[in-house]
Amino acid sequence: MGVLSKTTQVKATEGTTERTIGGQIEILTDRQKEVFKLIKEDHKITRKEISNKLGIAESAVQKHLKALKDTKVIERVGTKKG
Repeated sequence: MGVLSKTTQVKATEGTTERTIGGQIEILTDRQKEVFKLIKEDHKITRKEISNKLGIAESAVQKHLKALKDTKVIERVGTKKG
């Protein structure tokens, strides 16, 4: 299953990979930054493609995507079903 379907896009939040939340700076891990960079380069990239490019398991990619969504660095645009 890919990150995105044909009708779904991920929108990268403008700004930096450092965010201030409740007065604290939250910094993304290096791997999360790599995932974010790949998404910025190709917003239709799939989890499998990210996995192959970074040499990590798809389950690890999903974990990083969840962290990016939870910190509002990325957000899903469209429906959750493709």
